[in-house]
This record gives sequence, structure tokens and C-alpha cells, in this order.
Amino acid sequence: MNDTSEPSLQEEVLFQIKSNLLRLRRLVQDWRNRPSRYASGNRTLYPHLLAESRTPLWVENTLSERSLQLGKAQNLRRAIRHLQHIEIPKHETFSFWKQLGRTTRRQGYVPGRQISEGCLVPAIGGGICQLSNALYDVALKIGAEIVERHPHSRIVPGSSAEQGRDATVYWNYIDLRFRPNIPILLHAELTQDTLVLRVYGQEPLPVTPISRSSLTIALKPRQTINVAEHSCQSCGRTSCFRHKVTLPSTPYSNEHEMGQTAYLLDEHWKEFEQYVQGKYRAQDTLHIPLDGVRWKRAG
Repeated sequence: MNDTSEPSLQEEVLFQIKSNLLRLRRLVQDWRNRPSRYASGNRTLYPHLLAESRTPLWVENTLSERSLQLGKAQNLRRAIRHLQHIEIPKHETFSFWKQLGRTTRRQGYVPGRQISEGCLVPAIGGGICQLSNALYDVALKIGAEIVERHPHSRIVPGSSAEQGRDATVYWNYIDLRFRPNIPILLHAELTQDTLVLRVYGQEPLPVTPISRSSLTIALKPRQTINVAEHSCQSCGRTSCFRHKVTLPSTPYSNEHEMGQTAYLLDEHWKEFEQYVQGKYRAQDTLHIPLDGVRWKRAG
């Protein structure tokens, strides 16, 4: 799509048809090859830190992107539950989507931001590419074989795509897959402001991987997105079929906190506790979700 043009509903319908066909093809392929989902291993058996990735949670500080930034943090929180000290045997293939499963509302995922046809659009589970980027980065650092990886079509300022160390994912046919040449244990966690991904091994790496971790990744030139002009939250293209709201693309501050903010506290997480303590005001409300499992719905 030309970056000065608007996406059309017809293009979106065609994209969804193609996506469904590609999903079906991937399902057939995976039925034949059956990629594995890995369970947690014994951390004490992997004493050596082999690689680490640290990336900031909060990249945008504008009012227009605030809700999607918070959504991304929630989506990452849900996703890393599937990466708690998982053990990947030597020469076995790790698949991002096989390990996580589909990112749906029922699984607790919320709207976050993803790139679609040159636009930054809200999508359920949006933002988890930060996790696939981090996985790709550590896979390179330990010299793993990259089985499948797809770069983003555009570069978002501040992202791993600026260094060519990004890996976009889209259920289920755009995947990240790699194969370590030694047994490894993966662990992901969130701090208040950082996504941290670590790889541990039973022994130190045989050689320092100058290797793939320091290689310049050759890519086709990609355009860097101007967030304010290409985000559905702030672009102002009211004639676009995706248009719902346009918010100011100005730095966020307390003067923009008008009315009430509702906080839905489904679990106790350190970064949420600190965030709420810093932002909560007298007119705000705190909520605990109903247990949706009973009715086979999201919480």
C-alpha cells in the first residue's frame, strides 16, 4: 500500500481471505511435522547464563498511544507465562506459536498495536512482537539455527527493527522458529519497565559467538514509520474504514487525565502495583474481574 493512501475495506477482506488460506496450509504442515510445546525444566541444571535481551516496555509516551502501550504490557504478561524456564533439547525446533497458542480475548489478551499494510492498528494480542524480537535476538547470540524468521514490513522508531534484529509474527502462518545446537533453558519476565529474556545452558558456550550475534543482518530497505501519521489512534484519516477515534499525538501528562480511570486488577504484578500507586486518584475505581472460566469466557 502506498503510504499516502488509505487502506480499503476490499483490501482488508482480500487480506483476510489470503490469511485464512495460509493458516490452513500451516495447520496441514504442522499436522505432518508436529512441532513441540516445551515444559518447564529444572533451573539448577542450567547454571550458565548464555544470552540476555532487555527491551523497554514503554516506547511511546503520547496520549494517543497510551492505551495500546498498556495493552502491549498486558499481552506480554500473558505470553511470558508460556516461557517460564522452558527446556529446549539440543537440535529440537522451537516454534513461537506452538509454544504460546493463539492470542485471543478468552486467553486474556487485549488490544495492542501491530503493523498492518503500513499502518499501526489496534489488534487483540498486539505488541507481542517485542517478545518474538527478543527471542530472535537471543537465538542469534547463542548461535542457534534460524529455521524461520520474517522481518517487519516497516520500522517503528526505537524497535529492534532498526538494527535488523526483529521477527514479526502473525497467527499462525508467520512464525519464528529456531533450533539450538545445545540444550537450553529459556526464561522471560517483566519488570516495571523492561522485558527481560534469558537463555541458560548446562555448560558455557563452546566459543564466543562472534558469530551470528554480531553479524550485520542484510535486509531490503524498509521505511521508518512516523507514529503520529500512521497510527489509527492519531492519523486523523476519518474517511478510512478503520477509523474510530483520533487522539492528540502530544506527550502524556497529568493535564490529560480527565474524568475517571478504571483499573482492572486480575492479578498482583509488581509493575502494575507501582503504576497504580503512582497514578491512582480519588475519582478512579479499582475492579476485580469475574471468573470467566466458569462461563467459558474471558475474565
